[in-house]
Amino acid sequence: MRLIADSSANVHGWVRRRSLGPVMTALILCVACATDDDPGGTSELHFDFADGTYMGFEVDMSDFTPGTEGDLQHEVTAMPDPLDGVGVRVFAYNYSDDLWHFLWRELGPADGIVPGQTYDVSMRLEVASNVATGCVGVGGAPSGVYLKGGVAGRLPERVFDDEIMEFVFSIDKGNQAQIGPEAIDLGTIETPGDDCIGEGPWYLLDRMGSMTQPVTATDEGKLWVWIGGDSGYESFTILYYDRISVTLSPR
Repeated sequence: MRLIADSSANVHGWVRRRSLGPVMTALILCVACATDDDPGGTSELHFDFADGTYMGFEVDMSDFTPGTEGDLQHEVTAMPDPLDGVGVRVFAYNYSDDLWHFLWRELGPADGIVPGQTYDVSMRLEVASNVATGCVGVGGAPSGVYLKGGVAGRLPERVFDDEIMEFVFSIDKGNQAQIGPEAIDLGTIETPGDDCIGEGPWYLLDRMGSMTQPVTATDEGKLWVWIGGDSGYESFTILYYDRISVTLSPR
């Protein structure tokens, strides 16, 4: 059984849902409405890490000056009790009061992407957190980690900005609570729990959102999906990324 929030950027209620099981999971991963007969159709892509791999995702961090980089660790592992399944566990230590950790993956023609096609993008994220409501901590609240995601027509990566002398994200995601024009607001990592020691129950947050502007595939039929946590909490955060789903609707 898994504890799961309703599908919105703001948490309203919690319900229980049974695991779909390996057969149904395999079917979900293969869903793509863009077919050989309709190559320009809507593509629905789902990644749930059930096979024990990163499913092609890379993990990185940005938003720090040289010498103040945080500690980033990650692995594909079992979800924490009482949740079931497999996910990407990310441990991110924010030493400088500002740290962005992110996962990204290239999409291509095999995923139904058409060269030069413009798409509207919606996204759903299921991620496990045990951060309680209303807690305080060093340099901010533990819940001060803002989930964001999107799809881009260029590589989401860490780059060095020599004007501000900082490693930044190549996509305009905004900073912390601010949501940039290329990002989807997926809420914070706060749960209904009340254990501020950090030993409270794990909840599966279920978040959905859409990009406010479309994205266009490259001439080679490439796009990049990205998702992560923008931290203003000057300590460590642990999250388990369970499922990432993207819907690309051609214009």
